[in-house]
Amino acid sequence: MILRRTPHTVTLKRPAVSRDTDNNVATLDYGSPSVTRSSEGLFQTRGGEVSVGDEGSIVPFDAVFYSLETDFEVHDRVEVALDFFTGNFLVTAVQPKGRMNGDFSHTEVLLQKDGVR
Repeated sequence: MILRRTPHTVTLKRPAVSRDTDNNVATLDYGSPSVTRSSEGLFQTRGGEVSVGDEGSIVPFDAVFYSLETDFEVHDRVEVALDFFTGNFLVTAVQPKGRMNGDFSHTEVLLQKDGVR
């Protein structure tokens, strides 16, 4: 897939993370301490599962956001408010894609519906 145009703009929120004594994520705060920015890409509602990581973990998803940007992280919240669709999603996986020659092509951001409205 070659992303030639980016017709959709979404809001991306990167949460403030607090960790417990074992350095595990204790809480994710999407409120005022979070970092918010706009991101352009192509939003598509289609679900499925994908195998990610060296262990081949199976990650379910409800939608995909294709972007020419690379700054996405698991647990980011994507807020969608388009003419045809609105909703909040959490990033479950980020997959940079390359061309046959190895150059960067686009990022596939896999999203799961977020219960917070």
